[in-house]
Parts: sequence; structure tokens; C-alpha cells
Amino acid sequence: AWMDLPYAKLASARRSPARAGFADAAVGAVPGGVKIVTHGIIERQLAELFRRVGLWVGRHPRRAIGASLLAAISCALLIPAFLTFEADPVALYIPQRSALAQQRRYIERTFGIWDEPGILVVKHKTPGTSIMQPDFLLAAMDLHERVQRVVAPAPGAGGGELAMADVCARRFVTLTGDYVCAVLSALEQWGYSKDKLASD
Repeated sequence: AWMDLPYAKLASARRSPARAGFADAAVGAVPGGVKIVTHGIIERQLAELFRRVGLWVGRHPRRAIGASLLAAISCALLIPAFLTFEADPVALYIPQRSALAQQRRYIERTFGIWDEPGILVVKHKTPGTSIMQPDFLLAAMDLHERVQRVVAPAPGAGGGELAMADVCARRFVTLTGDYVCAVLSALEQWGYSKDKLASD
């Protein structure tokens, strides 16, 4: 039967012109008229390449292990030298060769880099611990006050200084009729006052 023919005999028949009749007879002996599609030249070359690699690895296992370790170490040392860390989220989602990216770079060269907002999240150092405790709330209140007092020099603004109120994200509050810094915190219950928090 066709399925019982050893692969080695079939391969040798295909390679040897003298045994071409054997291969043809074997192909014609397939029951049910199943058509066998021979692989192309690329598939045969790849199969031969992997066969040779497998034989070499089997005959020289120590060299194969050494070559694998050398390739892994080389990749670990050389690849980071060609990699760059991208911290701009816009560059990660917009193709850098597109018209939008080119216009964005032109605007940055003309008017400076866009403002990038940041978020400060304060949580307890012990996972699962509630933050609604006097000690933690007082420490968070102290941190809030220190952040509000931060100032930075602004050479581009006439040599003045910028405070938190100058750079924070603002939202309009109807009760006050003014824009205030957008801060979402549990400290709002005490109006950001240490005295109210301590007396509660």
C-alpha cells in the first residue's frame, strides 16, 4: 500500500532517475484516486535546510548549545543599543510620517511643546488599608498644602514664577463663578482645612 512505503525509499526514488518508474508506480497505486501534490522548490529547499540543521545539532550538541547561548547574549547586549524609549503617547498612536505628525512637529517648533498633564495619586503604603484614617488624612492634607505652595521659575514669561494655580487643569465651579484647579480628593469634605479635619 502507498501509506506503508518508507519515506526514505520514496525520496530516493524521486532523486534517482533510474527509479522514476518506481515512484510513478507508487503514486499511481494510491487507492481512491487521491491526487498527491508535490512540494515546490522552496519547500524542498527549506525542508533540506532544516534537515541539515537537525543533523548538525544532533551530531554537535555542545556546539549547538554554545551557539545558542552566544546568540542570546549578543542579542541581549546589542539590541538595547539600537532601541529608543518613547515617552510621548501621541508618537505611539500617530504615524510619524503622516501629515498630522508633520504639522504637530511644526507647531511645536513654532509655539513650543504642548502641555502634558500629569496625575498625582496618593494611596496607603499598606495594600488593602483604608485611607479614611486621621493620620493618613492629615499627612495627605500636608502634602496637598506643599503641592499648592510649589513655584517654578519661568524664563519665557518675563523672568517671573509659575505656581500650581497657573499650570493646573481648571474647571468652572458654578457656586463660585470662577475656574478652580480640578482636584478630586477625599479632603474636599473638610474644605482642605487641617483645623476642620482635626476637630472632626
